[in-house]
Amino acid sequence: MSLLPAAALERLFLLLVALLPIEVGSLRLRGYYVSPADLVFLAVFAVWITSRARGRRSVPPSGLHFAMGGYLCALALSVLSSAEIGASLLKVAGVGRLVALAALTMDVVRSWAQLRAVLVAWLVGSGATAVAAAVGILLFYLGVRDPGVNVTLSSYGTLPPGDYPRIEGLFLNANMMCNYLNVSVMLALLMGRLGWLSARRLRIALAALGVAVWSTLSPGIGG
Repeated sequence: MSLLPAAALERLFLLLVALLPIEVGSLRLRGYYVSPADLVFLAVFAVWITSRARGRRSVPPSGLHFAMGGYLCALALSVLSSAEIGASLLKVAGVGRLVALAALTMDVVRSWAQLRAVLVAWLVGSGATAVAAAVGILLFYLGVRDPGVNVTLSSYGTLPPGDYPRIEGLFLNANMMCNYLNVSVMLALLMGRLGWLSARRLRIALAALGVAVWSTLSPGIGG
């Protein structure tokens, strides 16, 4: 193979990170959504297992690994007392994906250069989210207020309906977008602190992310 599993793993992982905020077009499976990032995760996980089998990835187990494993085992055991075993198993599988993603990150990101690449990939996804929010706001005030057409629009939830947009961007709800962008703001500040973003680019990023965050009108603003 011209592309080594380790290199393939890193590239797929960066693609996975960039795709995290893109849930538009997700498939629905027994009441749960399967996003494009979920599909890429399956490819990442397969390459990761292949790399481990070939001895090319070898991070020694740590206390955090055991803690995550114990948490997942506790959830799996709780299925035994569930009234909806099928649905509970699917939910445990979803949590297992998050645990595996954490383990993947610990295994893939081993240097400052790799950390920088991951943060850049995250900001690429954040940029796409901010652009989607801006387009959604513009379309709303141009009269495109049907969520079936303007897919960036969210329901008002507990907010009073009015002549203003509530944006979910490329996510499936506004609260998820808000939480994601809160993390994006902190990571942008970190990159600025480390000198990985110039002062000018940091200001632009914070302004764009700030507009996108406020457009969600969610409790997580400022959280």
